[in-house]
Amino acid sequence: MNIYVSNIPYTTTEDELRDAFAAFGNVSSARIIKDKLTWPGPMTVDMWRFSQGLTDRPVKGMLTGAYTMVEWSFDEHYGDREKAILDIAKQYRLEAEALKASGCQILQIDEPAASVRLDEWDLFCESIRIIT
Repeated sequence: MNIYVSNIPYTTTEDELRDAFAAFGNVSSARIIKDKLTWPGPMTVDMWRFSQGLTDRPVKGMLTGAYTMVEWSFDEHYGDREKAILDIAKQYRLEAEALKASGCQILQIDEPAASVRLDEWDLFCESIRIIT
């Protein structure tokens, strides 16, 4: 389960966030956006290549979408959901291009948070258009 929490102090660290919720159950990760997002280079290509090497059938690449990543993160840098979502989408575009260049023919973008804020549907769609 993922939980989005707002209105926390900007001085909150990921460890403090994780500790605050640990009393209620297992916390597998706590994300805080602290700086402009940049693509570090292929993140999923090696895993895709390994998986594709195990079969002659097409293996899809998979990414958690930009909209969901922002919904599930604390933003201390952008201060604007739209800017954060579209910036992440631009970085994900580079990952999608790296997967395609490696031979990946199918890309699945998981967006479980897309139904959370229906008033932002156009923003969600724009992020998908950028990635694909």
